[in-house]
Amino acid sequence: MLLPPQPIQEWQKVSFAYQHKGACIHHINWALYPAERYAIIGRSGCGKSTLLQLAKGLLQPTQGSIQTSEPGHLEYVFQIPVLLEWLSALDNVLLPNKLHKTLKPEHRTRARQLFIEASLIGLEDRHPQFLSQGQRCRVALIRALLSNPDFLLLDEPFASLDTLTKFELYELFLDHCHRLKLGLLLVTHDLREAILFADKIWIMQDGRLIDHLMVPLAWPRRVDLFLNDEFLVLEHTLMTKLQLQSDSS
Repeated sequence: MLLPPQPIQEWQKVSFAYQHKGACIHHINWALYPAERYAIIGRSGCGKSTLLQLAKGLLQPTQGSIQTSEPGHLEYVFQIPVLLEWLSALDNVLLPNKLHKTLKPEHRTRARQLFIEASLIGLEDRHPQFLSQGQRCRVALIRALLSNPDFLLLDEPFASLDTLTKFELYELFLDHCHRLKLGLLLVTHDLREAILFADKIWIMQDGRLIDHLMVPLAWPRRVDLFLNDEFLVLEHTLMTKLQLQSDSS
């Protein structure tokens, strides 16, 4: 008999309040499962990024509990790339391995391959201040993939990219998610992006998860799904849900 999958992370009645600002996350109960992909959409300021930081452990709940299974490795990709300017792009990618004293020759080889796949050939030795914003975003994404996470926490990592670069990175991430069975939790304002990456999309409002949409599209997925009739129906359904929530607020 197959046992049901165990969550990689489980939330029980989680609330969070910033000092002097009041509560911004209210009584959330949910679970994140290995190899499953989720997205969260909602207005700016509704608590999406705070929820992501709670999942990573960068913030601690003021009420409730968050339990992460061992050896669950959740990798966080910030909205603004966090790179050290005195290190090259390649050394920034390899930094976590160096800090944990786990760096091996195969990490360097794999990193160089990811630079090729992310259209950053020849930029491995360039420092962040000499890279464009889009290039810095790609370096941060490569670093996340190189860490071999079980689960990715993505805070609008594609928002600052031009359309062509964004689509290239979509393909890269979709391929890795499928081949490596990566789970992810994506925060985004882009409805098409949410549908492309997620199997379940949560709508967030005023610190609460108030509605969701299941995405029955099969994996592997590619960017050309944007032209698929089923995709367009899902986009219209999601837009309608958001409009209904806006009208009721």
